Amino acid sequence: MRLRHVSRRWSVAALFFMLLITTACASSTSPSGAEDKNGETLEAFLTKHFSTADEELVELIESPENNTIIGEEGDDAAEQPDSPTELDVYLEEEYSAYFTEHAYSEYIGSQAFSYGLAAYYNDYQLQVDRVDYKESSSGEEAYDFTVTVDYKKEGREEKSADVSGRVNVNEEGKISRFMIHEDEGLLEAIESRR
Repeated sequence: MRLRHVSRRWSVAALFFMLLITTACASSTSPSGAEDKNGETLEAFLTKHFSTADEELVELIESPENNTIIGEEGDDAAEQPDSPTELDVYLEEEYSAYFTEHAYSEYIGSQAFSYGLAAYYNDYQLQVDRVDYKESSSGEEAYDFTVTVDYKKEGREEKSADVSGRVNVNEEGKISRFMIHEDEGLLEAIESRR
């Protein structure tokens, strides 16, 4: 009888100890709500950025109704549509939720189409294999990221590149700055017509 009583105590103690360790491990590795939300935003944005442009975007870019006409040489005037174009609406719907207003304008003006359109026009397929990120130790709201991008042109062997950079976010979780530090030659490879 005494053996059964001692055995039961050890079972209860062991169960309590395992529960305590499991709880401690889970709480130390789980991101906070804000980090988790920022992580979801980063992952969604980076996956979109490093994917081949879709047909709808290409059609909108190639459509004359979406073009801004720059004045003749020496003329500062640019003819722009009075209301947002279909392309403006598309870009706003696809990308603006990720960014602050200033960062959105900067992104659309300089980086939005670099990888996706280069891949599309040169017959490459881009696919994000993995997104890794960690909060920067610099004290600012920033995340260092590495995105593993697989790229393939029909009839060729699939290759992979690790793209690294940094994304700064504001207190609302919106991207305020997006930088690529290294892409292991990915952009150069997909811009090549060979």
